[in-house]
Amino acid sequence: APEADVAGADLGHADGRDNSAVALERRYPGGIFSVFEVDEVMSTSAQKPSDTYHRFGRRLAYHGLTEVVADPMYKETFKEVLDAYGVTFVDVASKDRTYEGARALLREGRLCMGDLPAPVRESLTRQFRSIVAKPLAGGRVAITATRDSAAALARGLSSWKGHADAVSAIIAGLWRIGSCDPSLWGVAVGRDRGAAGGGVRYAPGEDPLRGAAFDWAAERAGGGSGGDG
Repeated sequence: APEADVAGADLGHADGRDNSAVALERRYPGGIFSVFEVDEVMSTSAQKPSDTYHRFGRRLAYHGLTEVVADPMYKETFKEVLDAYGVTFVDVASKDRTYEGARALLREGRLCMGDLPAPVRESLTRQFRSIVAKPLAGGRVAITATRDSAAALARGLSSWKGHADAVSAIIAGLWRIGSCDPSLWGVAVGRDRGAAGGGVRYAPGEDPLRGAAFDWAAERAGGGSGGDG
């Protein structure tokens, strides 16, 4: 049985640039973290923010989740909707802290995505790979996600839009259930991830969402041009 569950969200309403996403997550004994559902909504002039918020609220209520973690940019309007579903809004910690926690989980093979459909996992893989970190003074790190160029989208060379919105939602939720607190992780990851792996169980080294491709540490700082935080 899971030890903790939560939803993470990332809200964006710029038509043609940002998506809104919510990710439902659990932490299992032994420090295994599972993302079991992701909902990403494209931002268009026809998509009202309130409709997106109600959609997310219904999803959380259906699964019995009582907290959602997100950046406070749209906090007040989102909270008004969440109150109707019995869901509490929690401010996420700083981006450099939450992304470092997520990177630790990825490095150790503690993050499972097996409950998600293959197309969703593929989209998340691409979003994770878009993340770039740039060291700042004082030991801090600026996190950005590169976008496909408008020219590439226009030529049909890419269909991806947004800037790692679903990944931002995942990382926010992971922080709330312990990505930055190794004392909650317990023993090292074994070869069998049990129930947390869902229908597709990945052993360490085999999960498509871990490994060197997702190490967005200082060595990738040179690739930050064109990013969008």
